[in-house]
Amino acid sequence: MTSATDTVAAPAGMTFGAMVEKFLAKKKSEGKRSIQDDEERSVPLLAFFGKATPLAAIRTRRVAEYRMARRATTSRLGRPLAPATVNREVALLRSILRMALAWDELERVPVFEMTKEQGKQRYLALDEITRLLAACAESRSRLLLAIVTAAPHTGLRKGELLRLIWERVDFARSVIALGRQTKSGKGRDVPINQAVYGALAPLRAAAGGQDASGRVWGALRDIDTPYRTALTRAKILDPDVTFHTLRHSFAGHYVMRGGRLEKLQEILGHSSIKTTEIYKHLAADYLTGATALLEGLGAEINAQSTHGAETAAEQQAGVS
Repeated sequence: MTSATDTVAAPAGMTFGAMVEKFLAKKKSEGKRSIQDDEERSVPLLAFFGKATPLAAIRTRRVAEYRMARRATTSRLGRPLAPATVNREVALLRSILRMALAWDELERVPVFEMTKEQGKQRYLALDEITRLLAACAESRSRLLLAIVTAAPHTGLRKGELLRLIWERVDFARSVIALGRQTKSGKGRDVPINQAVYGALAPLRAAAGGQDASGRVWGALRDIDTPYRTALTRAKILDPDVTFHTLRHSFAGHYVMRGGRLEKLQEILGHSSIKTTEIYKHLAADYLTGATALLEGLGAEINAQSTHGAETAAEQQAGVS
C-alpha cells in the first residue's frame, strides 16, 4: 500500500492521526455500537494516509488512490476486498473529515465518489424472515414484532415506518398514505396487506380505534438494539444485514413474484426507475429458475409422441 510520505506538502494544521483519535473518542463517549468497526476500519486509513499527515493534504485524488490501493489488496482468504468493504472505509474517512470541518479544523471536504454495488443487494430469504419474526416475538420490546412484520411487507424506509402516524393509515382503502415528508419529497400510497393489517389493527384498537391519532409507535424512536438482538437469536449473523435489508427484501420478493418494476418504483418512492432497476436481475434469476423446472419436458413429450406413433402403427398393421 502506498505510504503517506509521498503526499505533497500541505498547510500545517491538525494531523489526520489526531483527528481520528478525536473522532473515535467522541463516538465512544456517545456509546455508538459501531465503535469497534470504526476502530478496525481506521487502521488501513491511518496506514495509507499517515498519522502525521495534515488534514488539508487529504484531497480527492488521494482518496481515489486509496480506493484503488484497497481494491488491489487481498483479504485473509486471498480474495480481493469487496467493494462494500472499501466503501465502508471511505465512508468512515468522509465522516472523520466532515467532523473536522464542523470543528473548524478543515476548510473543505474532498469530493467522495462511492462505488455503487448494482444488482446484488442483500435480501432475506423466506426462511430467514420466518426465523427473524419468531425471534422478534420473543423480544422484550413489545413493538418489535409489529414493526419488523410491517417492514418487509411494505418496503417502507426505517424513518418512514418509525415516524408513521395513525392519520396516514387508511384501513378503508388498505393503504398507508405517506405525505411529502419522504426522502423523495413526494407523497405516495403504500398497499396494506393482511400481514400488515394483522400487525397494526390491535395497536389501533388500543390507541382509540377509528379515533386513533399521533405516532403509531408512541414515544419509540429507534429499535436498533432489540433488532440486532433478534437477528442474533434468529442466527442471521451476516454483518451486511441491517434494518434497510427488510426494504430490499420487500423489493426482491416482489420482483421474484412477477411484480412490475414501474409499480415497485411507485411503492418504494424512487425518483428514478434507474434506482429500482437494481432489483431487475432478481426477475431474470427467478425466471431462469422457473424455466429450469421444465427441463426434460421436451424429451418426455417426444417419448410420448414416439410411443403414440408406434401404437398407431401397430393398430394400422392389425387392421391391414
